[in-house]
Amino acid sequence: MPAAARAESVRPDVGIGHSGARACGNGLTLRIKVEPESQTIRELTVEAFGDARSAAANASIVALFSGRSLEQALATGHRQIADALGGATTKRSYCSLLVHEALRAAVADYRGERDVESDDSQMTCRCYAVRQGMLRRAILLNQLASMDEVIDFTRAASACGECASAVRDIVSRERPETCPPPSTARIISHAK
Repeated sequence: MPAAARAESVRPDVGIGHSGARACGNGLTLRIKVEPESQTIRELTVEAFGDARSAAANASIVALFSGRSLEQALATGHRQIADALGGATTKRSYCSLLVHEALRAAVADYRGERDVESDDSQMTCRCYAVRQGMLRRAILLNQLASMDEVIDFTRAASACGECASAVRDIVSRERPETCPPPSTARIISHAK
């Protein structure tokens, strides 16, 4: 975290969250200012790079969360965020995942909670900085029913393919009834 962000995050009304990673070329930092009495978001800013730029460029993300209580904001689903970005495409779905995860981290920062998922041991896909918890939430919140849907939504296993078996294991645990053998051709086609 840059020094200025660290200094600001110690303010009692501010929370800062990150998702994605500069190393993978996609990510964002989300900063919230909270009204302490009502626990509502009074200001939200997004700084993004890579594909997540569409989230930062879209004022509807600010409108979606501004004025909401922290609990209402956290209950906002990926699809609602993707709709606010202009509709659920693969790119917007991934951006919505980044926005949701950064919001979770910003609320945790505001509350003074440690984000246990910031630990690299939880990293499943290093290419897109997708952690185990992100995958589980994406699968369950969006009712993703196949490995292909998980790849489309999270981009995990879509670059080098090294994490494909780990992603498949998580999909199998969360949705055992819908996880056929992995589509090797699908993973390879994403790597191009």
